[in-house]
Amino acid sequence: MYWWVASPKTALRWTHPLIWGIYPTVYLIYALIRGRLINSYPYGFIDAAAIGYRQTMINGFRLLFCFIALGLGLVAAARLRGRR
Repeated sequence: MYWWVASPKTALRWTHPLIWGIYPTVYLIYALIRGRLINSYPYGFIDAAAIGYRQTMINGFRLLFCFIALGLGLVAAARLRGRR
């Protein structure tokens, strides 16, 4: 809410959601390595021991796509708001 009301939105670029996607990607890698080491995964949709690495990667890419799509939506909303 603070971002929408008080933060300047003119600095947002269309490439920023790709940069924002780095954090969830790194977290997924961390969670998979940690899960493999301790045999416990934080979320069922990335539980490679239960659903396999193929499905885990599919789920990870879908989630990353959602993060990027949401980011692009925020950039679009900020640009529309900036025009008014």
